[in-house]
Amino acid sequence: MFLLDASYFYCPPTNDECSAPISLSVNTDDSCTLVTSASNAGATESTGDPNTCGASSNNTNDVWFDFVATSDVIILEYLNVTDAIQSGGSIQATELLESI
Repeated sequence: MFLLDASYFYCPPTNDECSAPISLSVNTDDSCTLVTSASNAGATESTGDPNTCGASSNNTNDVWFDFVATSDVIILEYLNVTDAIQSGGSIQATELLESI
């Protein structure tokens, strides 16, 4: 018996829609000790107004986070970014939306 193909199924992450973001803790110094692990495996495209809570046409597996900026300058750092199984590569984009 030979395995010719495989299918992978993921449940959407808890922060799949903008109505349920994961809250991030912001490091207040250069220690970078506060880290959040996350994945977009199984995520779906969000819908809605792109100026408030939507997705652009190429973000088909977006996930949502929120944080309160503690300074005028915030550095976002990504570690250990890997391609999802059978994804054909990774394209990463970050979009920051201000909550008013």
